[in-house]
Amino acid sequence: MRIAIAQTCPVSAQPGVYSGAEANVDDLFITLRRNLEDAEQIVKDAVQRHQADVVCFPEYFLQGILNEGRQYLSITSQWLDTHIAGMARRYSVAITGTIVHGACEGLAIPPQRDPFEPASVEGSSSARQEWVDYLGQASEALANDSNFRLVNEAFYFDDKGEKRGRYTKKNLWHPEREYLEPGTIDEPVFTTPWGKAGFLICWDLSHPAAAQSLADQGADIIFAPAYWLGIDSEPMVSRYTSNPDYELNLLQSLCSARAFETETVLIHTNPGGSRSEGFMGGSGVWAPLIGKVGGYDEGSGDVGAVGVKIRHLG
Repeated sequence: MRIAIAQTCPVSAQPGVYSGAEANVDDLFITLRRNLEDAEQIVKDAVQRHQADVVCFPEYFLQGILNEGRQYLSITSQWLDTHIAGMARRYSVAITGTIVHGACEGLAIPPQRDPFEPASVEGSSSARQEWVDYLGQASEALANDSNFRLVNEAFYFDDKGEKRGRYTKKNLWHPEREYLEPGTIDEPVFTTPWGKAGFLICWDLSHPAAAQSLADQGADIIFAPAYWLGIDSEPMVSRYTSNPDYELNLLQSLCSARAFETETVLIHTNPGGSRSEGFMGGSGVWAPLIGKVGGYDEGSGDVGAVGVKIRHLG
């Protein structure tokens, strides 16, 4: 099994509610389009350079953070699903990550046209204009954060573009509880060419029972996308004299522990980027009795794809 760990740095939209007056076709969903373009290039490189079987992205890798008025970006989630499925088919590779899906009370049915098609595709400009008009008419509903019901869903698309696995994040980090709803269903493990697999998302890693429930179903592999920053324990941690790498050490210890205690291969992907902005990376693959098989020690500089060969399944 060859794994490409895509330690990307997702671009988040600026905080603030949608304003139809400021919208234009070229700027529509610009951060999502940039993240989609980056994802496509990474998938292409992962297959061509690393002969990857599966490409693993971090949590929020397409949408960035969706709080503080940015919830409206979730209404395009079905099209993000469609594009990821298309990438999996085009490059014959499995893809994992997360997408936030949402509904907004009082909102009319969104346009059934793809807002992310490249400008070179016939009809893409009129599709974007339709979305601009729609969002402008719906600006009052979009401006009220309490109208939204959002969930963070992990996905596994196989190399044919079929969604074979999904999981809604249950254990939310404190700020997420203000705008996300936790999952309530124990999703079953799913079959891959390398064994049965399941998901944990970010803070789920701190809950041993969540990992054990997957092992009890016979999981061989746990995919664990995250958006875990080096500043996530602020301001509480500043009350103590702590190791500057506390968050990174904690996260990697949790990955090692979950792999060891469940006897699974755990594949964790965290965003990389500037440490001054809180990004710490540390993505990798852990196996019982071996520890960290490969990946990144931190997140500075290199946020591309890396190939890791796993021989520890079975």
